[in-house]
Amino acid sequence: MTLALALRATPVAASPVTGSVVAAKRVYASARVTSWQAVTPASGAALAWLTGRCAGVVKNGRLPRRGSRSVSTRLHATKPEVAFVIGGPGSGKGTQCELVVSELGFQHLSAGELLRQERSRKGSPLAEEIEEAMKAAKPVPSEVIAKLLEQAMREAGAWAEGPAARFVVDGYPRSAEQLRGYQTELSQKVQLLCCISLEVDREEMRRRLLGRAQSSGRVDDEEEVIEKRLNTFQADTDPLLAFFKAEGLLKEVNGNQAPEQVFQEVRACLEVEADA
Repeated sequence: MTLALALRATPVAASPVTGSVVAAKRVYASARVTSWQAVTPASGAALAWLTGRCAGVVKNGRLPRRGSRSVSTRLHATKPEVAFVIGGPGSGKGTQCELVVSELGFQHLSAGELLRQERSRKGSPLAEEIEEAMKAAKPVPSEVIAKLLEQAMREAGAWAEGPAARFVVDGYPRSAEQLRGYQTELSQKVQLLCCISLEVDREEMRRRLLGRAQSSGRVDDEEEVIEKRLNTFQADTDPLLAFFKAEGLLKEVNGNQAPEQVFQEVRACLEVEADA
């Protein structure tokens, strides 16, 4: 059966746009391409969905022979897969990201670390923007942070032929403004798997940070500063969590557990989304 016939034969919802997309998704999930097949779009929305999903495989209304690259391989070559990990100070973001890297093969990116590295890079236009913002005691523009993430992904091999590069991004976005920068600069270039929120009780985060202060010597681990950091985190993050929840991308993980138990939940989130 040609893909065009399959689209016509697939029952869909009443909406001409939604129904066509549903039909296209069903065909994409079940089709086994054995020869060049004509694609007659049930609607512009269906073809748009297929074109984006197949990432350039649909050309001139036709699909390639089985002997060429598979649809899934070409799809993987287009967009890197990204997972955000959000959590308050002392929630264990760094530990979980390290486990995601070692156990699941992701690459770890930290927006804060990228800012520090870029600031010291001579001749970088982004470094100049970062320096100007810091001298003026202003936040670094959200677009700059998103561009740094894209730059780091490209340097790590994203958007290249072959299996999709996979990144876990630590502590990003931190605010509604950073979310806006991500949506403007990066959201259309990556496949966002999910946003993992490490849910840790306020008292537990305080306990962990005070314990760390005994050996870290960090100024931001002092009790008065800790309280301010916790308040700021909650105020900045609540709108983000609401946004990702509304998008169906939020995965809440119980971060009060031991790191190994937390990781089992994190692993389940990422494996489910990667297979979706």
